[in-house]
Parts: sequence; structure tokens; C-alpha cells
Amino acid sequence: MSRLKCQLLIIALLVGGLCATAAHAQEYTYTVIDNGTVFPADATDFSFTESTLATSGDATSITQISGASAADFGWNSTASASVSCSDGSASFGGDAAACIAYSGGAGTFESFTAGSFLAPGSYTSLAGDMTVTIQESQTIVPEPPSLELLGISLLVLTPVLWCKKRLA
Repeated sequence: MSRLKCQLLIIALLVGGLCATAAHAQEYTYTVIDNGTVFPADATDFSFTESTLATSGDATSITQISGASAADFGWNSTASASVSCSDGSASFGGDAAACIAYSGGAGTFESFTAGSFLAPGSYTSLAGDMTVTIQESQTIVPEPPSLELLGISLLVLTPVLWCKKRLA
């Protein structure tokens, strides 16, 4: 193989290996604050992560930040829909709803403007007692075909470098 062919092959493989793409995995972090206006013992601050912005859901993998220990958080963005937590369920005519179930067994239900929780932002209950903030975050995840291309490039590059060394 001529020196020029070796150099062109090296350049082609490096460019192919460097063109590896990555996928962006989106996650949404929900932070919930209940200020305890109605029941001061229920004041709490916690967060959880979801992979999508769902119309409704129920989160039990909660990271407690402060206050009363939350065990469950449920939400439903649809007007007049029911929302459920481990301590019961409720619906509010014409409004969206959210609920917190506490580790001790009690719970609280709040109404929100219909359509809440469908986009990143901050949502405050109609009574002003609870605030739900949704933040979007992205993580970069290499795609398998990109990793395969990089691996193949490295496997082919070794003999080419050996070829280059022999010609030098």
C-alpha cells in the first residue's frame, strides 16, 4: 500500500470516528413545596424525576428536601379529573389536581388551573398552598451505532498505523 493511500485511509477513519453522534435524553425534575398554610405540620419540600411530561402520574421515588416526609405525589392536569395518592383520591370540578400522601398516613389535595404540569414552569395551587416547579434537564447518551463506528475505526486504525510505520 502506498504512503498516500495509508494517509488517506487514516484521515477517513479518524473523520468517521469523530463523527460519532449522541442522543439527548430528556428528564424533568419536579420540585414540590407545600407551605403548610392550612396544616403547618404538613409543610414539606421534595423532588422527583420523570422521563416525560405526562398528563397525570403518581411518583413514589421521592427525594425529601425538608419538612414533613412525603411518601407519594399524584397529579392530573385534566379539568375535573380525579387524582389519587396512597391515602385516597379527589377531583375538583373544572380544575386540575395534585395530592401529597405523607409517611404518617395523612394527605393533602390541592386544585390547580386545568392544563397545569404540561410544560416546564412553576405552578401554584388556586389556594396558594402548594407550588410545583418543573425543570427540564438533558443528559447526553452515546448512541450504539456511534460507539460501534468508533470501535471499528480503532480496530482498523491499528494495522494502518503499522503499515505507515513499515513504510517510514
